Amino acid sequence: MPRNATVNSAINGTKESGSVWMDLFRANNDRTHRFNRLLIDEAERTQEERAEFVREFLARPTAVSDNTRELFQTWTRRNRRRLELVRTMFDDLRDMTSTTRSLYERMSDANRQTVTATARAGREAAAEVAGEASDLAENVSDAADSVERSLRRQARNLDPRNN
Repeated sequence: MPRNATVNSAINGTKESGSVWMDLFRANNDRTHRFNRLLIDEAERTQEERAEFVREFLARPTAVSDNTRELFQTWTRRNRRRLELVRTMFDDLRDMTSTTRSLYERMSDANRQTVTATARAGREAAAEVAGEASDLAENVSDAADSVERSLRRQARNLDPRNN
């Protein structure tokens, strides 16, 4: 049987590999939640600005210059926020590469540990089986030698020339 240290190493490698996947899922979930929250906040702000603009326009429909100025300011604020959303998205993509790289490094290390431990366990088990097979073959050989000696003795005893 493989040694406990070898088995523990294989199990720990598999466990670490699973932990890496969970960390990857958590990181992506956090990132997605944060980005979705930003999108929802932007949609709420846009809706509030639109309602406020329509309210002011309907309160003073003849104030063309004020309404035009307010319209352009609303569009400008909205575009700034949307550019900020795009910048945030690109920052997250940039951060994802380094996070993903470190997670893949951890995954590679865990897989390497698991493969090494599994190979070691296989070698240990094969060596143990080979040792047991060798012992069994030696016992069979000894038994065959014993049977041969016994048969020779019986043959000498039965040979009429020896009587």
